[in-house]
Amino acid sequence: NGVIGEGEVCWPASKPLVARARSAEPEASELQGLEDAELINRWTEARSGNILDHNGRVLERKEPSLELAALIARELSIRREERYVFLKAQRKRHISALEVAVGADRGGAPSRSLKRRGSVQVTDADRSAATEWSNARRNRDYGTADVIRAELRGRGISVEKVAAEQAPPAGQRGAGSARDPALPVRGEALGKEEAALVEQWVVARRARNYDVADRLRDDLRARGVDAKAEAAAARRAARDAAGRNTGRNRSEAPAREVSEEDGRLVDLWGEAKAKADYATADKIRASMRLRGLDPSLVLWQRQVNKRKAAKETHDA
Repeated sequence: NGVIGEGEVCWPASKPLVARARSAEPEASELQGLEDAELINRWTEARSGNILDHNGRVLERKEPSLELAALIARELSIRREERYVFLKAQRKRHISALEVAVGADRGGAPSRSLKRRGSVQVTDADRSAATEWSNARRNRDYGTADVIRAELRGRGISVEKVAAEQAPPAGQRGAGSARDPALPVRGEALGKEEAALVEQWVVARRARNYDVADRLRDDLRARGVDAKAEAAAARRAARDAAGRNTGRNRSEAPAREVSEEDGRLVDLWGEAKAKADYATADKIRASMRLRGLDPSLVLWQRQVNKRKAAKETHDA
């Protein structure tokens, strides 16, 4: 309602106040008082030249200001660096407080830097604690992991070093450890009950039902059977039976007699695959592999036999 003087701008009543504030480029000191989200909006507007409202609609278009965008980006980078340094210092104080608490529980002084300590004898309890630390890290239970590491540091022990010493070499992983040595492979001498348990273990693993798989594996170990080794032996037997490891082409592999029951299982396997019922298909395949058969190879052999029969009929 007032009189507009010379040089003044009459803003429409519908234009938000935020657009008025953004009409002039802010100074560096003004940027420091803005939140990160507001800075990101300012950076977007400076890069594009579009002033947006709270709903993302364009209120005004002007020339992009790359200098302002660079200034805002620098401010965001400084904040990110300061935040990283703050969090790093905060974590360091947290670890130090844990070491002080552990030292107070032991009735001694808090631990110093491990570099100032001499060699410390690592006990079985320390190795067990290092294993718990590894499991906690694997499960992302960082609170428990920090407590265990602080406790071991209080005795001058590096939990990372102890955990690395306990880990098996890369070439020996999965072959059993000193506490659980690898069991001999029985192969065809495996009993029907044990073979069924191995089959269930394979199916549980493929279904990612690790709780059931672990229980089956422990049961088989108590019977002197290595589930992983027996399953691998069954797969090798199936490949050998199909002639894969004979050095010949698949077309030259000797045909193997397939019983009617196995033939029906192969048909069921094919139907399950066609219906995308992979759980049933994996179960059938695991069962057949334990008997030295691979359903995919049986189907391939059927196709070879059909082609041979068709060729003989055509030649005749």
